[in-house]
Amino acid sequence: MTKLFPVPLQPGDHVGLITPSTAVRTDVLNAAVAAVDNMGLVPIISQATRRASRLFTAAQDDKIEGLLSQLTPAERAEYRDYTANGYSAGDPQLRARDINNFFADPEIKGIFCLRGGFSSSTVMPYLDYDLIAAHPKIILGYSDETNIINGIYRHTGLVTYHAPMPAPNLTRDDMLDSGEPNDYSYDYFDEFILGDWTNVKLRNPVDIPLRTISGGIAVGEIVGGNLQTLSDAVGTDYFPDTDGKILFIEEIKTHIPLCDLAWNHLKNAGVFNKIAGLIVGDFTKCLNFSGDYHFRDYEINELERVWFKDISCPTIAGLKVGHEKETVTIPIGAKCRLNADAKTIEVYHE
Repeated sequence: MTKLFPVPLQPGDHVGLITPSTAVRTDVLNAAVAAVDNMGLVPIISQATRRASRLFTAAQDDKIEGLLSQLTPAERAEYRDYTANGYSAGDPQLRARDINNFFADPEIKGIFCLRGGFSSSTVMPYLDYDLIAAHPKIILGYSDETNIINGIYRHTGLVTYHAPMPAPNLTRDDMLDSGEPNDYSYDYFDEFILGDWTNVKLRNPVDIPLRTISGGIAVGEIVGGNLQTLSDAVGTDYFPDTDGKILFIEEIKTHIPLCDLAWNHLKNAGVFNKIAGLIVGDFTKCLNFSGDYHFRDYEINELERVWFKDISCPTIAGLKVGHEKETVTIPIGAKCRLNADAKTIEVYHE
């Protein structure tokens, strides 16, 4: 399959805003639109995103009954079956249609997932991969969008981006520095999404060291994303081909037993026997709950010691990639050179 590198975005380019997973409130949507506009781009909200946001907000504000009376029977059915659950941004076929339409639209130069959440897996069967390959362009997201970015790369060869998303990274106070995007995160975003990159070294902030778990040098395409989402995708045709690849993983607010379950599902599926190298990112707020008790004395770094006993490929931990304010952008499918001895990570065009 021919590898396709999308054209970087330019000032004035139109970008489509989508919610393949969970919806966003109307006020968050408006803030995300303003943030993208401030980047010099022209945001275009997808139909499913706008509709789900309206319903999602009304339900949260306890105004949904008045709104439902204004909807068509089909729209009410969509709300009942999908948006009412609180974690899905509407009918999966309609969410997929928005993605397909944005790829087909020559005026749209890039596609930004607004946020993660849940339910992107329901969208995957309805993506038109032939259409996407015929109209390659930037698409980015992370977290639950691990399905989207890895599935598209696997089926089309289009390099996608595990990158900051507007709703959390450009609008939430805890993700911003004095109201502005975090410099570390935005510099990488700018280099990959708005720049004509060919070779980039992924470095941590100066005060956050990388950790060598297993030494050596590995070269291969880089794939990966959210640990639990990857684990859930095993056996599907949107799980990335990990053989001979550099795999990276991250996680957030997941109980340590569930992190362990996801890791061992990947292990039992043979993933760690076939990868060329491993990069472990942030495991944000992953704590140990068991039944009615909360065991704070067993944390993710202790679980990692157990995990890494069975890992022999070059492995680095501590890369700032994930759900934190500071996160690198990673091009899914680009070539990666991982030097675990020197603690360096380099991604580049072949």
